[in-house]
Amino acid sequence: MLLKSYTSVQALRAIAALSVVAFHVSENIERTSGEAVAGGLFRKGFAGVDLFFVVSGFIIVHSSGRYAGRPQALIPYLSKRFFRIFPLYWLSVIPLLLFLGLFPDSRLINHLPERTLSDLLSTLFLLPGHNEVNAVSWTLSFEWYFYLLFGLVIVRRETVWGLSALAIVVLVNGLALWYEGIDSGTAAGRFFF
Repeated sequence: MLLKSYTSVQALRAIAALSVVAFHVSENIERTSGEAVAGGLFRKGFAGVDLFFVVSGFIIVHSSGRYAGRPQALIPYLSKRFFRIFPLYWLSVIPLLLFLGLFPDSRLINHLPERTLSDLLSTLFLLPGHNEVNAVSWTLSFEWYFYLLFGLVIVRRETVWGLSALAIVVLVNGLALWYEGIDSGTAAGRFFF
């Protein structure tokens, strides 16, 4: 219902998906052949992920904005969001973790997790700094964090002002890093913000 009424949102999703696919395909071709695909045209295709985040923000506000200031809606909201992310993520990451358990010296997986319970839980629940056994799981982490932040607005509508201020600080931080090379803390902190 929601997306049928917003054809342009569906178009943005398609552009984002195709951009990311083109980026990864061209990156792999360049890495293996040493030749730029289409003159490097697709090297900025990773920006499709940012477009996905913008579309996701629009959809959450549109579909769940009516819950703002209604704390009783928090559990149903978070439950829907949780089941949107974690079951499919676990379906992809648990076999990878089992594979690593059976073949600990395998070079097929780039991001080898530590063998501690806290690292395993961090990976399974997409906590900040988790081991990216599934290399694209960082995007799910950020999606989950956004859902949790929006949950604060559900609990208390006025939280939106504090989150807006945080967004401005993060933007300024990003611009400082981008243009001035200013170090704003640990590598994990810089990446997270």
